[in-house]
Amino acid sequence: MTIKIGGEAGMGVESGGAGLTKALSRGGLYVFALQDYMSRIRGGHNFFQIRVSTQELFTHSDDVHLLIAFTKDCIERHKHEVVKGGAILYDESLGYDAGSLKELGLLPCPIPLVKLATEIGGHRIMANTCALGATAGLTGYDFERIKDIIETNFQKKGEEVIAK
Repeated sequence: MTIKIGGEAGMGVESGGAGLTKALSRGGLYVFALQDYMSRIRGGHNFFQIRVSTQELFTHSDDVHLLIAFTKDCIERHKHEVVKGGAILYDESLGYDAGSLKELGLLPCPIPLVKLATEIGGHRIMANTCALGATAGLTGYDFERIKDIIETNFQKKGEEVIAK
């Protein structure tokens, strides 16, 4: 399976992708990650693509099975890379037309990521972490693996941040 995470610089695309890659790898799966990013100064669209398998991998694949999109632009840029029957997870507040995705044979997964992040975590930047939890739910992957990475990555920020 290939998972692509995309959005603007500063939205947690790289940290979310790196964290998910670690969680999958620590779960005994083989991963091949590919990162693309624009200038950190000027910003712009970024993506992090992860191919994951129970068998050894040597390259990435162009076919995307799950697109985690933090912006409408990301959906527009990458929806045609998603295989028929694949899913696009995005924040429902983007107001993206789910019908247009269904017409392409895709499964739209609008989730209130920002709302969850602000209500539970206190800040919208945590929407990327909510997206990782949603990814675990959609794929049936053990959330405890993702939780372990969150705890490791945010250990320096303290228990309160980890709990959120």
